[in-house]
Order: sequence, then structure tokens, then C-alpha cells
Amino acid sequence: LPQRLRSFTLFNVSDDQLKSLLVSEQLPFLTDLYIHLTRLIDETIFLYILQLPLLENCSFYFKYHAPSQIVLSLPSTIVSNIRQLRLSSLKPSCLNILLSHMPKLTWLTISVLRDMQEYLQIFSRLTHLKINVCSMPFQHLQDMLCCKELDQLKLFELSGLVREWQFITGENWERLMSSLSSTTKLKQFKIQNLHFYSLFYVQFAVLKLQLEVLQANDYLRQQNFKVSYDEGSDIFMTCNFILQRQ
Repeated sequence: LPQRLRSFTLFNVSDDQLKSLLVSEQLPFLTDLYIHLTRLIDETIFLYILQLPLLENCSFYFKYHAPSQIVLSLPSTIVSNIRQLRLSSLKPSCLNILLSHMPKLTWLTISVLRDMQEYLQIFSRLTHLKINVCSMPFQHLQDMLCCKELDQLKLFELSGLVREWQFITGENWERLMSSLSSTTKLKQFKIQNLHFYSLFYVQFAVLKLQLEVLQANDYLRQQNFKVSYDEGSDIFMTCNFILQRQ
């Protein structure tokens, strides 16, 4: 490998190949790393990543592990310079261990497949947070954004899959935005690629009407939030819903 390599992208390489490529002595100037695997991982790969001396931006995507399938154990002396991390889902205990070795981290993108409450303390020092969710209740979103643990957030983005009607009800967003304006430092808020789905086609007309009402919400307009959506056509009748400050 070139000694002065600064950016490195790896797709579906084996664990042995990863370990041989990510030796810190070989990559002393690497600042950006992207790894995408369509399989389960050997958790020791995290150790190799953390030991890269100048790494600041890291994207590491791998096949989802059941909570019991991955156990993370890292030497306490390891300290990374990573500032931005994009990651597949990890159970809270493993994520907490991993982030404890990244004191400079301020920006995290991650899939959250469990109760959001378990992650709040872990997210507390972040200024930028992007999460992908699956069937998250609206109340959990509200509790998360309004809790004191996340009062340092400046940017928040949400994507994923939901089925609660509360996500497309204007009054709920009014209450949430009103709370955020007085309790947090949040400057950028975006709901993007959030798929609202229903198993019953008979609800489609009602769903579309609800989204049109949300688009016309005076409060959201006054706060410079834009609501847009497009209709899906698969068996779950998805609607891609976007809410963002203009």
C-alpha cells in the first residue's frame, strides 16, 4: 500500500484481508476509511480501526448481528482520533465500549433497532446525530429529542420505517418543535427517507389526505419546515416522508 494513502475503501474483503490491510504501520496518514461487508464480522476488526493513528472519518457497514452474537472487548489504553463515525447497528453495551475509545467523536450515523432509551446516555456528547430506525414510536422520538442528555445536538436526521399515524399528524410536530425551540441547541432537523407503511390498501386515501393536511400546516410553514412525500407501490403501501427546515 502507498505509505501516504489518505483515503481507503474496502468492499467484501475477508477478515484476514482486513487485518492485513489495516495494520497501522502501513497506513500512518490514513484519515478516511470506508468498509462495506455483507456478512457478519470478527469484532476484533474494531481494534485495527481504532489503532489507525490519523483516522478521523470512518464508515463501517456490516450484516446485522443478533444482540448475543457480538461481544466487544478492547484494551483501555486504545484512544482513537475518529471524529465522524457511520456504523451498522450495535447493541448499546458494545456501542458504549466502542465510543469510549473515541473522545473526539461528535458526529454519529447508526441504525437503532432497539429501545431508543438505552442509547440516550451514549449519545450525550454528540453534536451531530443521524439514526435509521425500524418501527420507532413517535413518543420515543419526542422523549429522545427533548431529554437533557441530548441538549448539545446541533443537527439531527431520522430515516427508516414507521407505521404510527402520529408521525404524519401536524399537532404532534407542533408540540415537538415548540419544545425543541426552547430546550435545545438544535439548528438542523431533517426527517428523510422515512417510510410510513400500512398493510391495508383501504387506508391509502386516508393516508394521502393526512399527508396533504400536514403539508398545509400553518405552524410548520411559519417555522420554515417543508413537508413532502411520494407514494410507494409495494405490498406495504409505503410513503416516503420528508420534513426539514428550509
